[in-house]
Amino acid sequence: MNPHKRSRSVVEVLEAIKASLLPLPDLLVESLSLRHHIALEMMRLGMGSSEHLHTLMKVVALAGVLADDGYGQLSQEDRLAAQDAAQAALLHGQELGKWFLAADGFDIIAKMVSLHDEQLRIAPFAAVFTAGKQIDQSIPPQTGAYLTW
Repeated sequence: MNPHKRSRSVVEVLEAIKASLLPLPDLLVESLSLRHHIALEMMRLGMGSSEHLHTLMKVVALAGVLADDGYGQLSQEDRLAAQDAAQAALLHGQELGKWFLAADGFDIIAKMVSLHDEQLRIAPFAAVFTAGKQIDQSIPPQTGAYLTW
């Protein structure tokens, strides 16, 4: 291998490692946050969908995993309350076709969305990516499946 190409490869690897240790870019954080808050508001208004609930379920799960990894504080009580709220919304949506969060469910999910906003600002890309992969394995996309996280 050409020594110049090898040094370029090393530089590229080092740049990738550095990028994985930095927080997500602000534009990406703002985009993700907007998507999460739109899903939350649609569910609050009773105009939600299974996709909105799926988005919020992923946010709650990611917030839990990232809190377990040291990015933010999350009590077991809040974790269980968020699971219950999501489960209630899922069952109601599947049975009646109306996707919404009850008032108490909205409050705890909103708290989780706010926590996750902060986590996205402080956690390194690698931590968010790893947590996302872990969650994707436990919540199948758009199936309506709900698993305890």
